[in-house]
Amino acid sequence: MPNITHLDRHADRIAADIVQVTGDELDAFRLPVLAAMLGVSEGFLKKANAAGTGPKPTYLTPRCLIYRRDDVLKYLDERAGRWFKSAE
Repeated sequence: MPNITHLDRHADRIAADIVQVTGDELDAFRLPVLAAMLGVSEGFLKKANAAGTGPKPTYLTPRCLIYRRDDVLKYLDERAGRWFKSAE
């Protein structure tokens, strides 16, 4: 199991904030925006992508990636589950 991070403890709240703030208007996020919303650094997301432990990126071009809202919410749901399992 990957290390538990502050993101795991707050994943449910972050997901609710993303849904409330974006509504149906914003379906994808660029790296700097997502990092700010998650409260992590861009470097954290880049390392998570390289390790396959972050939200699933979608590449528009070989150098341009976005994160789809549904993929981010799925990732946060999985992270919240890790936190609850480790806290038991």
